[in-house]
Amino acid sequence: MTKMLVYLLCQLMEVLESKDTSNSQSKLVVRGGGRRGAKKSSCIAPDVWTFTTELKLTAVTKLYQLANHNLTLLFDPPVVEEDFVNTIANSLFRLLENQSMGLQRWRDLRLSIFQLLGVLNYRYGYGLSCRLKTVQSLRHFEHLAQPLAEAVDLFTKEYSCHSMIIEIVRDLAKIPAADLQRDTSGTRAFATFLTELAERQPTRMKSCLSLLMVHLDEENYSMRKCVLAVFGEIVLREFNGIHEALDSAAKDTRDQLLDCLEDHVHDAHAHVRSSVLQVSFFILTLVDDSLHTLVLGLGEAVLVAEDDSIEPSAPLVALGDRPLAG
Repeated sequence: MTKMLVYLLCQLMEVLESKDTSNSQSKLVVRGGGRRGAKKSSCIAPDVWTFTTELKLTAVTKLYQLANHNLTLLFDPPVVEEDFVNTIANSLFRLLENQSMGLQRWRDLRLSIFQLLGVLNYRYGYGLSCRLKTVQSLRHFEHLAQPLAEAVDLFTKEYSCHSMIIEIVRDLAKIPAADLQRDTSGTRAFATFLTELAERQPTRMKSCLSLLMVHLDEENYSMRKCVLAVFGEIVLREFNGIHEALDSAAKDTRDQLLDCLEDHVHDAHAHVRSSVLQVSFFILTLVDDSLHTLVLGLGEAVLVAEDDSIEPSAPLVALGDRPLAG
């Protein structure tokens, strides 16, 4: 009986969410229809089946409470069926597809969904499917880039999904360059996701450097810009210390990342060149004089480039705000 109720609840959640999404879209169409459209909208009766945020939160909370019990008792043999776990998870990802999921007022619902997914990953082996579903969602829903980065960060810190980050980056590295070039929305989502993840998990992203460098040779400028921003975050957060305090391996890795930035000062795309300058500006907060020398070299190279697409005052601001300027 409990399993059947869970199946019914999850199916009901998906149906109501689909209905709620279609209603929201139809309201936008009606509002854009002028006075005649506005007249018709006043005749629409209120829907008692509106799937409000409070109802969504209640449903997710009940599923979360259930998932923390010993669900193996519901099965014979005592192993939770994969289809049962997928049914719960699919309903959660369906809720995440809502365009409003990134709003602050939806934070409680968003966090509850992530916590339930974390329990499914930790207790019921949903990690692999969750990883694949994450990449699929990024490809189709650009607004999920930052929320899913928040989710993966939570899974890693609180639900022992230590390998999820590198596996997701590996999956992204396998996407053909032609697909990235064609699907601009998905590519932007991938780029935002990786950049956000680097801010939250720089240590684990440092383990993905070889996978990320693949994107530097691709034609899509969004991925090149993203990878260079990730490199900057890693340098700032992982190598932000006195030069003598770093071991030789750390210095080599840091210098390699900075060399990549230097190589792209004259990138073919203006947005990438501008991004290199912005990253270089943030690196100026480091206390290592050798880095200041390199960053000044990057700034001078950008000035020499004479690119109108880069704000002329940006290099001067970066060079003038050095903490250790002599």
